Amino acid sequence: MNLVPPHALLADPEGENRARVRRELLRELPGVLVAEAGDSDTVIRSLERQPVDLAIVRHPLPPDLALPLVLKKRWPEHVLLLYASLESEHTLAEALSTAGDAYFLDSGTALPGLRAALRLAWGRMGTDGLARTSARLSLLEDLTALRRAEDQRDRLLESERRARAEAEAALDQLRESHERLESLSRRLVDVQEAERRALARELHDEVGQILASLRLRLIGGTSQAAAEVQTTLAELLDRVRGLSMNLRPPTLDDLGLLPTLLWHFERYRAETGVRVEFRPRGPVGRFAPEVETAAFRIVQEALTNVARHARVTEVEVGLEARADGLELRVEDRGTGFELASARPGGSGGLAGMQERARLLGGRVRIESAPGQGTRLVAELPGSPVQGRTT
Repeated sequence: MNLVPPHALLADPEGENRARVRRELLRELPGVLVAEAGDSDTVIRSLERQPVDLAIVRHPLPPDLALPLVLKKRWPEHVLLLYASLESEHTLAEALSTAGDAYFLDSGTALPGLRAALRLAWGRMGTDGLARTSARLSLLEDLTALRRAEDQRDRLLESERRARAEAEAALDQLRESHERLESLSRRLVDVQEAERRALARELHDEVGQILASLRLRLIGGTSQAAAEVQTTLAELLDRVRGLSMNLRPPTLDDLGLLPTLLWHFERYRAETGVRVEFRPRGPVGRFAPEVETAAFRIVQEALTNVARHARVTEVEVGLEARADGLELRVEDRGTGFELASARPGGSGGLAGMQERARLLGGRVRIESAPGQGTRLVAELPGSPVQGRTT
């Protein structure tokens, strides 16, 4: 059985009146579907298109003042409810005697008798009419419950979709972190092997040759040979010290970042011919070993890049110690480069510097353009360590 919610037609020439009656009707009969008309001709056309269960008509309704009689003759199964203003109550008597099922009045601010008129009108429908209306109201409740269930289902589906999207985003981040960790591990192994090769080459080519020469001179046993041995030993000592400083400057652990940077700047100028203009801001105390190591390596790598690529004779290095960490700045006015063309993990070591900062929760920003030099700023979080002094 195809049941639909009850339908009503509300006819009144004034839109404000229709709105008031509509509100009261929905309050008394929730779920009823209400169509509206402003004149008798529209009422007839509306009923021809869509029959209704209840017609509520202001009387008289122009242009056909005999509209109630026409409605009862053409649609006798409809419940017809008439209403008029308090001043026009007498006009309802004749209409009710021939056509209307019940009536109520419109005071302009209230609708006295509407509830009683509805009950009387439904009573005149008979048992079949009441059963039909009750079934339709039950179906309306079922439809309302179904809509609520569908809304709840849609909300659950949306929540599931968001949760799935968040899980996929988290999984993508996890994959990216895993790939970055693998890349870092491979790069770490490559760096370690490169350092070992360099150290082995130095030991074989430099220290090995010096020791072989020293052995031959000791075999000679002359006084001149003894003097040459002393000179060779001094040279060997310098080479060993150089290897040690290249691997890790002892001053970084013993004295801290600032003295190590000053030592490195002098050595850097002697080896490359590039002068370092050092501009520290404020006092620089001691920080945690991992922070000082990362800061030194970032400056060291940045200066190496300047010597290799910038084609300058001077570079500026800034250092500022704050309560929440260190800020490093390395700036040159050299050739510069296209940032988009810098490949992570390439020989420039940009990825290595960024990874060192990232492992500490910091970051490295690089600004560069061809012909406009390069500016690198590294921010490393950390607090000055009490009891550690430079």
